[in-house]
This record gives sequence, structure tokens and C-alpha cells, in this order.
Amino acid sequence: MHLIKSILHFAFYILTFAFLDAILRKEQKVIRVVPLRYDTVFKKAFGKPEVFCQFVKDVLGVEIHVERVIPGWRYPEPVGFVDIEYDLFAEDTQKRIIVELQHVREEDLFDRFLYYHLIALVEQVKSYADYQFDKTVYTVVLVTGKSIYENIPEFSYAVSNMDAVNEFGESLSVYPHRLVFLNPRFLNEKTPESIKVWLELIADSMDEQLDETRYTYPTLKKVIDEIKSDNITPQELKVIKDEAAWEQTKRNAFEEGHEKGLQEGRQEGLDEGRRQEKKGIVISMLQKGIELNLIAEITGLELEDIEDIKSRNITN
Repeated sequence: MHLIKSILHFAFYILTFAFLDAILRKEQKVIRVVPLRYDTVFKKAFGKPEVFCQFVKDVLGVEIHVERVIPGWRYPEPVGFVDIEYDLFAEDTQKRIIVELQHVREEDLFDRFLYYHLIALVEQVKSYADYQFDKTVYTVVLVTGKSIYENIPEFSYAVSNMDAVNEFGESLSVYPHRLVFLNPRFLNEKTPESIKVWLELIADSMDEQLDETRYTYPTLKKVIDEIKSDNITPQELKVIKDEAAWEQTKRNAFEEGHEKGLQEGRQEGLDEGRRQEKKGIVISMLQKGIELNLIAEITGLELEDIEDIKSRNITN
């Protein structure tokens, strides 16, 4: 009799657990999404003016009202020696906002985005007679890849404030410009709440599925609608696949080039590693059937150089 009662109690607990689990699963609504580490879907979702403006407000604490967010923005004329392109760009009469997405971390990541940030300031100066910056520049860099830096601590939110401070620790409030780095891989109790909700969604999308019932914030729901797998067009999917192939190829090539540079310990080795890295990227992309124009855009190489690599390394 005692054994029967034990079996019945055990069965009762099993059925109760199954019932509660079924209720919980019913309340969830897991959907398939495209990860927000891909430029195509990131620009599509965050390029919506209402999403962009709310994201900027939550991350920077500043208001901006724009009717248009420009993906792939370039200045009419190159500034400096590099013709840079911003992922997302918007400005009003007082503020210039740049949002960048970077998945594969590279050694020059922090220097490169500082350059992007400073160019947005330099471009405003049109004459030696007037060095005033009419627009405050805010650059937000979303870094989604794994860290490769041994001497840089992890973070979810890091800000470079250019303002000057006197010997009494007082801010002079003369440089309001800010460069902000966000990392959804290292969310913690110190992450500002207004930023955490965005980084949670981005991190949640990385495994290509998420429970949309977790997100009640109206603007986040708009982002989710844009990244649902069912809402991705065949043309967008093709570009995403090319991005994925390039991302993997570049990561592999970078790791090989980085390791080679470390082993040789010489500048010549680093330079050669970078050349071989870029060559390896081109060869892998050619083997995957990616178009020459897209390879040129991604790598920064001239079409003639790509065709030369193709003729020497790819057999028809």
C-alpha cells in the first residue's frame, strides 16, 4: 500500500509539472528571426526613423526628430584620405548622429571608429576663418562579436567624453561630443536600464529565435517585426547569406593573419599577414560565387586587383 501511494504521489508531481510546463509554453511565442549582427536587417530595423530616434534617446539621453535615416551615408566629397561610409546617419539642425554595427572585431576597431567620429566633426569646418562646430556629434558603435583584446576589459557600455576638465575636477562643458560603444555580450547589473532593453533584444536574436512575449516596449516590437524570418525578402536573404559567408571568411583569415603576426613579431610580418588576409578573403568570396562588385565594396580593393587574384587562384 505504501508503495502504491508513493507511485501515485510521483505520478501526481509529474503530471503537475507537465501541466505547468504546457501552460508556460502556451504563454510563450517563440519566433524565427534573423540575427541583428547582419548589416542588412540591422539597417532595415534601426533605419526606421521612429526606432532610430527612440534608440538614440535611450542610449544617449538626447532628443532628435528626423524624417529620414540614411543607410550607407557618404559625404559628397571624401574627407581626409579615406572615403568612409556610415551604417546609419541622421542629423537635425543641432545634432549629427552616427550608428555603426561591427560584428567581427579587428585590431584597429577602436581607432577606426574614433576616426569616423572625428571626421564627422572635421567635415563641418568649411573655412579657416570659422572653426566652430555647428552640430554636436554622437557616434554609437554596436559591437556584437567576441572580444580579441587581452588588455581591454569587457563592457556592455563604454563612453568617450571629449570634454575638458580643469585641475579642480570641473567640466568646462565645451565639447559635448560623445563616442559610445555597446556590447550585448556582457550585460550586467551596471548596464543602464534604458540601454539594457535594447542590448537584450540584440543578444536574444543571435541564436535566430526569440520569445516575442518578453518584449512589451512598442519600439522593440517594431524592431522584431522587421527581423522576423517571414518578413525577409529573397533579395535581402541573398545579401544576408553573402554577409554570413564574408563574416566567417574574414574571421578565419583575420585569426590566421593575427597569429602569423604574433609569431613573427615584426612589422613586416603584420603587413604581410594583412595582405594575405585580404587575399584569402577575396579567394574565399570568389569560391562562394560572390559578385566582384560586392567583393570590391567589402574589401576596398580595386576591381582590377580582384580580377588579378581571380585569374591567378581560381580555376574555371
